[in-house]
Amino acid sequence: MTDTRAEFAIGIDVGGTKISGGIVDSTGRILHKLKHKSLLQSAPLRVAEQIEGLTNQLLKSQGLTERDIIGVGIGTGGQIDYRTGHVIGAVNPTSPWVGVQLRDIVAERVNMPVIVDNDGNCAALGEMMFGAARDVRDFICIVIGTGIGGAI
Repeated sequence: MTDTRAEFAIGIDVGGTKISGGIVDSTGRILHKLKHKSLLQSAPLRVAEQIEGLTNQLLKSQGLTERDIIGVGIGTGGQIDYRTGHVIGAVNPTSPWVGVQLRDIVAERVNMPVIVDNDGNCAALGEMMFGAARDVRDFICIVIGTGIGGAI
């Protein structure tokens, strides 16, 4: 269970060619970040293992435990039901990711609250809270990586 005094969060970006993660404090300051080659083309359980490993590396880098973390946020491409963490659509309709309950799979492995959303939505939320869109009412966020996406 997460301690109500937790002051840190972990963010994970699962892309087509890389998976990156960072640990941030309550002001949005990035304390440590890591990047690895993505296993996105592998089975979803392999990617969940990769997220677990990255999360553990981030905790260790700062001498923190699960109790210090308010939660883990995961952004990835495709259509995601952010309420359930369910992958409901992918660029490739035959992708093994369609139908995967990513939030539940990862939460079971990391023993922390997890939220999953589309990477464009996650990027826009980060910019709105801590970045270039802090002081604006309307903005567009475009994400360009292996694919392209965005949020308004």
